[in-house]
Amino acid sequence: MVSLFATIVFVLLLIFLSFSSHGEAAPTYISHYCDNITSFTPNSTYQANIRTLLSSLSSHSNSSTNGFYNTTAGRDPDLVYGTFLCRGDVSADLCRKCVEIASNDIARRCVTEKLGVIWYDECTVRYSDQNIFSIIREVPWMDISSSESIQGDKDGFNQLLSSVMKSLMNRVAYDDQSGKRFATGEANFTRLQTLYSLVQCTPDLTDALCFRCLQSAIASIPMCCDGKQGGRVLLPSCNIRYDMSPFYRLNGTAAVVLPSPSLPNSTKQGKRKTSLPIIIAIVAPVVTSLVLLALGLLVLRKKARKKYNAVPEENELGFRRIVVEGDSLSVIKKVNCNIADKSIIAPIIHDIKEAARNLESVSFCFARREANNSVHVLARDGRFNGAPMYWIEEAPMNVVLAAKLDRRRMQSNF
Repeated sequence: MVSLFATIVFVLLLIFLSFSSHGEAAPTYISHYCDNITSFTPNSTYQANIRTLLSSLSSHSNSSTNGFYNTTAGRDPDLVYGTFLCRGDVSADLCRKCVEIASNDIARRCVTEKLGVIWYDECTVRYSDQNIFSIIREVPWMDISSSESIQGDKDGFNQLLSSVMKSLMNRVAYDDQSGKRFATGEANFTRLQTLYSLVQCTPDLTDALCFRCLQSAIASIPMCCDGKQGGRVLLPSCNIRYDMSPFYRLNGTAAVVLPSPSLPNSTKQGKRKTSLPIIIAIVAPVVTSLVLLALGLLVLRKKARKKYNAVPEENELGFRRIVVEGDSLSVIKKVNCNIADKSIIAPIIHDIKEAARNLESVSFCFARREANNSVHVLARDGRFNGAPMYWIEEAPMNVVLAAKLDRRRMQSNF
């Protein structure tokens, strides 16, 4: 009996020790990218430097105070740059474990590529033959969305998500107190549903670069995750995520709790709703033609105004030769016509022509709506961000993809 009791105690002790040493789940792989544009020869000096670099990242993952570390290995022309970034809420032990696993994994997946990045749920590891320290990198770009769609007020959810993301973006970029450039936020979508959100930049970025990176990531949400209960956007220099279920450590994270959106009050309008259909039924036949006419004129004025706004803004940015594309054929014809316009948008057409005189050359071209998707992506991003956005060197990945789609559609019509 004593022997049996001792055996049971020994087994329970082993189980307890097992759970103690493996209390946190193993790191979760998400995605990776290996740039096949530049490659190295197997067993070369560059490959040896990559191995040295990844080993150095792993060895320093246990001593990093903010979950971030960068280093180099080798000399030109075989110099390799590398970084790791752990999610701001993970423990030091899980950070170390994730960096070790990710470093081994990226060496196995990117066999001969000079640039590679791998994303795990808990960390990101990357290396490159180009300097990546304190420099924003928005490509490669990965986005993942939930298969479940929002039930209920989709517009209200998008508005709430935009508000939460903007709040976290400003906090991480300009009011970071932790040194991790990491923040989470929680807000009630309904009385029973909570929106959980997370944003993070690499700590080596300046405030402005962190803001720009997160701005690009947030702007892609309508493209990848519109109406979805969860989504994430992964860039080398920053990442964002949201979900209707907790996915970060609630106890180990200082979350921003945002006020709940106001819920519609339907009880006060009960009597009005009974008479509304009757009023509409009587008035609608009379005003339909006037409404359609007004809407048509409004759309025409808005499209003409967009052309006008584009010309002086490009002039202020220093551009002397520009091409303005639009999918309103009537507006494009009026701008390119030498005869004085007498329509309702004549003042705007006149202003466009006057603004164009300040530039060396301005071309106004018509583009069909189905082959002008990149413009609509930019417009949707601008509405989501609520602020002007300019890209001088490279456009966000969602705009680049839309432009490539436009090009294929245009080529298919010839």
